[in-house]
Amino acid sequence: MSTEKAVNNTISDTQQSRDVDGSVDGGDLSEISEQVLADIESFVIPEPDGIPGHESNIWTCERRLESHAQKTTVSYDRSEVGRVISELVNNHEIIEWFGLLAPATDEHLYAIIQNELLTDTPRKTLIGQCNTLRQTGGE
Repeated sequence: MSTEKAVNNTISDTQQSRDVDGSVDGGDLSEISEQVLADIESFVIPEPDGIPGHESNIWTCERRLESHAQKTTVSYDRSEVGRVISELVNNHEIIEWFGLLAPATDEHLYAIIQNELLTDTPRKTLIGQCNTLRQTGGE
């Protein structure tokens, strides 16, 4: 990683320079989205563990991505995380549940459903949302 990139990661969001096309540090939003999606996928395991919150293996959260973005080896800035999450949710690439994030793959959605069934109080709305995404493929 270049020294300039490492320095830019430590500069506050209001001071960070942007390219004319709105990209940050030379990357466009689609590249950033791909990296954030890859990070979400690396943070989670589609194996039900019966834990309903962010401590579960099947979920991650925005705060974790923002913290991860502060590392000098990450190609996106923490200020972009919220916008990228919204884009990924709108494109049905991830599912968001009150701040919890997970890939919207069939395997992962099934794991979320199974995880909910292991809890004392399954969240029926979440199960329904996962089933809908599985049936429609996000359309």
